[in-house]
Amino acid sequence: MDVEPLILSEREAAHALRISIRHLQRLRKNGKIPFVRLGDRRIGYSIHAIERWVAEQTTGNKKREVPDCPAPPELAHS
Repeated sequence: MDVEPLILSEREAAHALRISIRHLQRLRKNGKIPFVRLGDRRIGYSIHAIERWVAEQTTGNKKREVPDCPAPPELAHS
């Protein structure tokens, strides 16, 4: 039985995000990406937190307000 990991190592997270380890470290140090401290020196990245972070960073996913437009006269109810 294979168990999917809950936490990625720094190398695995950087690989999954297609960024360098150094860039991942900068994001972490600047408080831009969630991480888990697994000891005094070991850092991990929750798969679910990384997925949420990616979704939040994705542009174009924000709901846009659509202004109210009056219905054309032929569709307006009297």
